[in-house]
Amino acid sequence: MRRLLCVAALLVCAAPAIGQEVPEPTRKDFWCGVAFDMAARDVPVDAAAEVLSVTDPYKKGAQTLIERAKPIYLESGYTEEAFEAFRTETETAIAAELASTDPALRPDYSFEDCAALLGL
Repeated sequence: MRRLLCVAALLVCAAPAIGQEVPEPTRKDFWCGVAFDMAARDVPVDAAAEVLSVTDPYKKGAQTLIERAKPIYLESGYTEEAFEAFRTETETAIAAELASTDPALRPDYSFEDCAALLGL
């Protein structure tokens, strides 16, 4: 009986983690959306038209990808707060991956992988 209670307790503790399984295409949408958002975030709104014509599709695409991924994360058990915390963690991880010279620490997806999601 004691073992049964321990197993039941472990299953209950694991339930939130199991509930947070997100499909690979959604993880890719989210990662790429965050990466594009980071890249386009610092472009001033009064930048030259040539610059904006290049960056605007990525800025808008970033929002599209994140908005497409967010409901699936929430349905998978993330709260709004957990989703925002995960976004912050993802930004930190992407920045570290891009800044690293260690070949073992590569970004999860390439620019081409992400651009393909936007049809660019």
